Amino acid sequence: MRSSLCLCFAVCVFATAALAGAQSNDPPVLRPHPHPTGATKPAVVKGTLLIRCDLACTWSFDGDPKGVIEADGMMKIPAEPGQHLVLATAQDGPDRVEKEVDIEGGRQTLLRVDLQPLRQARLGNQPPPAPQQKPVQQQHGTTSTSELKAHAEENYKKGDALYDEKRYLEALPLYAASCEGGYAQGCNDTAYLYDHALGVTQDYDRALPLYQMSCDGGYSAGCNNIGYMYEHGHGVAVDYDRAFAFFVRACNGGSGSGCNNLGTLYDDGHGVTQDFNRARDLYSQACDKDNMSGCSNLGLLYEEGHGVPQSKARALELYNKACNGGNSTACDNAKKLK
Repeated sequence: MRSSLCLCFAVCVFATAALAGAQSNDPPVLRPHPHPTGATKPAVVKGTLLIRCDLACTWSFDGDPKGVIEADGMMKIPAEPGQHLVLATAQDGPDRVEKEVDIEGGRQTLLRVDLQPLRQARLGNQPPPAPQQKPVQQQHGTTSTSELKAHAEENYKKGDALYDEKRYLEALPLYAASCEGGYAQGCNDTAYLYDHALGVTQDYDRALPLYQMSCDGGYSAGCNNIGYMYEHGHGVAVDYDRAFAFFVRACNGGSGSGCNNLGTLYDDGHGVTQDFNRARDLYSQACDKDNMSGCSNLGLLYEEGHGVPQSKARALELYNKACNGGNSTACDNAKKLK
């Protein structure tokens, strides 16, 4: 499942990528091409701005008109690294939002523009949200990137408190503000609301880039979630190769779910050669990280003798551990063995 990487200069140096059946979890290391003597300086790597308007809006980027975004729509543009100014105005009214945004080279930045609260306050349809339920804002009604970064964790915690109360729609703008401030877990949880239709209409197209931002920000659960979307074809075509790559990142980043899901690919032979030994090792890693699905799946290998000596006693032990951890499938399997 892995091909050899060839870097060709005056002398060819071969680096063999890891084979699918290898015992390492690490993805192949891609070594950069050194610039030849006298080569020109590489161009500045641009970033990407992903902007969303809750109402149909026209918008500009550093004073340059960029067109119309439909209600709840998104638009993506390349952008030079640095601080930029975005101005969005509702198409059918005077409501407008001005925001500063920091773009990083090679990274995607999400900017959420909420015009509806301004409209509701202007028309007097509802009182302004309580302070604890809104992202930190400047006095002029705009939210700077520096403020979002400074209060990203605070906004996330407020959103999480609302989520625990099942007030998902109120949690959404706080999670989104946290994400805009660079808090990777906020990106993941914003995506999760769209992925699972919690307080909003299910929208895989919104969830996918947010999970990607979370993963790129170092949050391993985000890598696992985007891998799951590719494995099961949620909003995208089923792609086991991509699922494999994201599960590797998740597992190596400490996600027990990522290790378990990577194990299922080897267990079922999806996108890789079926390998019960690799599945066993990955399920074991997942179980050690207190992922109960990993414990249950490892128990099934012992029950059936796949990649391990058959042992119903060991299978029952693992099933009981997973059952006590809340895995209902393990509870059913344990009952059948007793």
